Amino acid sequence: MDIADLVGPAVVAAIFGLVAWSLNRNVAAVERDLAAARQAADKAQDAADAARNDLAAYKLEVAQRYASTGYLKDVEQRLMEHLGRIERGVQQLQQAMLHSRVPGE
Repeated sequence: MDIADLVGPAVVAAIFGLVAWSLNRNVAAVERDLAAARQAADKAQDAADAARNDLAAYKLEVAQRYASTGYLKDVEQRLMEHLGRIERGVQQLQQAMLHSRVPGE
């Protein structure tokens, strides 16, 4: 047996060992990157959920502020006053029509 016969397989084994070590390092790096990406995605989802909830709360606040009971009562009061003026106008018109009729027609 010659030393060259022993060195050849040892070099091949060393090369395979380096390749395996390199692959293991790359797999570990990919797993770390994947974990970081998942964590970032979870944070982004949490932020999106928070924004959605904030928007819903804002919409509710706007609806309550602009369609409040007090505001609706004010609108109702103004409408009723206007309808009262219309009713008085119609009554005056009826009276005028009754007084302008010619007797015996």
